[in-house]
Amino acid sequence: MSDPYVVGAVITGAINGAAAVVGAIEWALGRPNLLFWILARAGQLAGAVYAAFAGIYSLTGTAPKDALAWVYILTPIAVGYFAEQLRVVAAQTVLEKHGYGSAAELRESVDAGQVDRESFVTGIANEVVLREVAVIVPGRRKAPERG
Repeated sequence: MSDPYVVGAVITGAINGAAAVVGAIEWALGRPNLLFWILARAGQLAGAVYAAFAGIYSLTGTAPKDALAWVYILTPIAVGYFAEQLRVVAAQTVLEKHGYGSAAELRESVDAGQVDRESFVTGIANEVVLREVAVIVPGRRKAPERG
């Protein structure tokens, strides 16, 4: 495994795979955790660093043996971009479900004492985070039912 393109792909895939596993577990338990977000952001960073490295390395005269490699190099960046857009939509959906037009409107309600901080943290905020995790983790689309 001396090909730097393969090494970069393995590292990027491992970090993103770890984020997916941790996110799926957190989502299934209904308990979002900081570890998932650290791994998810590290995966995005790894994808960006890998793409930058691949671009620079190929310009020095050592291009990938197969042009299809560029699809694998650039896909994590494209997926990350679209996932960020879907996270925004997911958060907005939860806010609208609870009668808020924006995060700023909800923040004002909390600051004004119209919404209890404790119920906010365990309710709406938790629901937003779980919905965002569902967008990022493959195969998860609906928040787990509590009962």
